[in-house]
Amino acid sequence: MTHDHTFRMLHYYLTNLDSVKICNDAKQIRTAAEIIKKYKVDILSLNGIQYDFENVPTKCFKTTGLNLGKLLEKWNLSFEDHFFTPSNLGMGAKPGADGCYSINTYGPEALAHADDLNFATVPGQLSTGAAFNYRVLDRKVYTDLIWKAFNSGVDLSPFKTPGGADFPENMKLFDKSFSDITLDVEEKKLHLILLHTTPSHHFGNPRSINGFRNAEQLRFLEWYVSGSTEYGVDIAGTSPLPAGSYYIIAGDLNVDINNRDCEGSHVLKRIMEKSRSWMSADDITFTNEAPHFAPDPLRLVLDYIIVSKNIEVLQGKVIYPDFTRDDRGCAQKPTASAQGKCVVTYKLHETDLVGEQTRHSGREDDRDYYAVVDDEYLLFKETSHHYPIFGEFRLK
Repeated sequence: MTHDHTFRMLHYYLTNLDSVKICNDAKQIRTAAEIIKKYKVDILSLNGIQYDFENVPTKCFKTTGLNLGKLLEKWNLSFEDHFFTPSNLGMGAKPGADGCYSINTYGPEALAHADDLNFATVPGQLSTGAAFNYRVLDRKVYTDLIWKAFNSGVDLSPFKTPGGADFPENMKLFDKSFSDITLDVEEKKLHLILLHTTPSHHFGNPRSINGFRNAEQLRFLEWYVSGSTEYGVDIAGTSPLPAGSYYIIAGDLNVDINNRDCEGSHVLKRIMEKSRSWMSADDITFTNEAPHFAPDPLRLVLDYIIVSKNIEVLQGKVIYPDFTRDDRGCAQKPTASAQGKCVVTYKLHETDLVGEQTRHSGREDDRDYYAVVDDEYLLFKETSHHYPIFGEFRLK
């Protein structure tokens, strides 16, 4: 642990690290450890972990709420305490005839059993947790907040679920979770705010609620840390942080601050103006990359660490691998590569966004293409389609 109210933080979205992978000690767990353990931190924030429930996804699974602790043990990481909370994703999902939930989110059978309000096929998918070297003073979780309790005038009638249904009046604001963990950092109270928002993309649904819901979740965040947003808020039993509070926000906020067409981007910019980013907006290039190996993948800024203005940012960065590549075309797969290099395969028409299906006309080039890339790049790609972000901070 550092001193003088200085602390280091790493945030990492680990793509769909589910209970089956954790139980089977999947390769993704080992590659994640190799990346995470390069950085000595006081706070580790994680998105994308399956919250374990008994009998989910099959009756072989008997634990509840232990997946994060299992990961920390597998990674041989020692923290004073940790926090793990289930997302709302998949809470309305239904098991198949065999009593099992599908972990293949985008398979046709899985789609028939998916939660249509908080889209997922397994309860507690993509949950959020953190580990820290500080004593916990308080924990507040707003996962069950009803949308109308936050925005009494919200109108959900223009939107439809992926299955074409209307949204209910008692719709929850958060599809995943919003948590405020108060930590004792050398006798100063630090609010660790963990948030993983709705994607701001519609995934082919012309009446998708995603963009609006993303912006509304960010408005709650704005109100919670600053006391104000675009409209008045009066939630019974819930108040924003007191003025002058120390806070640090970490998570996949699922909107690129540079995308002016996204409603949530404008809200995020206001939050940045009222707070302080771990990196300047001009210096942030991307934190997310399409999962394939084709050249020029889609890259977005989705992950953020944001702190109150009374916290000094000592350093901040996105952790990248070596992106050097040598494209070899499709004539013949390379049989060998230099030390520290490996051969990867891709198609010319890859899907950039997870969850979207490639539509083929039947005339595309369907041949395998090859590239030689750095081993480190493969390591990162096998771990996640997000890159970890790191910062060092000091409470003033």
